[in-house]
Amino acid sequence: MEYYRRNCFILSLSVSLQAKQKERMKKIATTLFLFILVGTVIFGQQPSGKAIVVSAQDSLFFSRYKTSAQKWDKLPLNKLIIKTGKQFMGTPYIAHTLDRNTSEQLVLNFSELDCTTFVENCFCLARTVKSGDITLAHFASEVTQSRYRDGKIDGYSSRLHYFTDWIFNKQQIGIIKDMTQAIGGIPFPIHVGFMTTHTGKYPMFATDSNSVGRMRQIEKEINARTYYYIPKEKLPEVEKKIKSGDIIAITTNMEGLDITHVGYALWQKGTLHFMHASSTGKKVMITEGSLYSYLAGVSHDTGIMVIRPLE
Repeated sequence: MEYYRRNCFILSLSVSLQAKQKERMKKIATTLFLFILVGTVIFGQQPSGKAIVVSAQDSLFFSRYKTSAQKWDKLPLNKLIIKTGKQFMGTPYIAHTLDRNTSEQLVLNFSELDCTTFVENCFCLARTVKSGDITLAHFASEVTQSRYRDGKIDGYSSRLHYFTDWIFNKQQIGIIKDMTQAIGGIPFPIHVGFMTTHTGKYPMFATDSNSVGRMRQIEKEINARTYYYIPKEKLPEVEKKIKSGDIIAITTNMEGLDITHVGYALWQKGTLHFMHASSTGKKVMITEGSLYSYLAGVSHDTGIMVIRPLE
């Protein structure tokens, strides 16, 4: 009788455990379904407590990238950036991917890129590889350092919206060097102000009441600095001083703006090309012709700044 009771108890316990296991698996399956359906999850939190937003698809991209990049850690940073950039070939061009939230959050996105996020992803992924800590958490810290003023998220205006402001801030912390003047640049007549005179184009201004005033002050600070550029007609004279992996920032004569497009210099078979997320090509691509011919084809492009990532 005791043997019978014990076996009944074990059978009952087994059935109970199986039921709990089924319930647990059901919850996991539901979570996975929602994860795939929604596509966006909270990866973690920054030290400030703010969420880090990353999708399932982008997490998978990072895992695949890590597998390849572990073999590249001995490459110089500029070559590592180019290898990284080529992983994004054909990725769709999508604008405003950082502005889908009602408040400023750290968004990581590998599957939809504009010209700035393409440059940023390549730069920060390469720095992550060189750090020896190829984790999504470390990449998130690199993006925070790159995307925000002094590496701190403090509302919409803490993001470095004007690329000349990005150059100034990142050179101050020693992760890039503006090579423009050294390779033959001349003073760039800069007067930014587009953001605060076109606030309706930036929906996040409406959710951050102090950001317009802060941005207006930032624009004044940018306009007080001295920058240099290489006029596009002078590019053939200095292009040999540009390296593959240098960031190319294209200057403009459009009122209130400084830079309208960014990408990477890439030497192929003796010709300087441009690797970028193209709004006209609708994807990440390498120009068929030279960087010089690319610039010549756009009337409001006045020249370039050349920015060198530092180890």
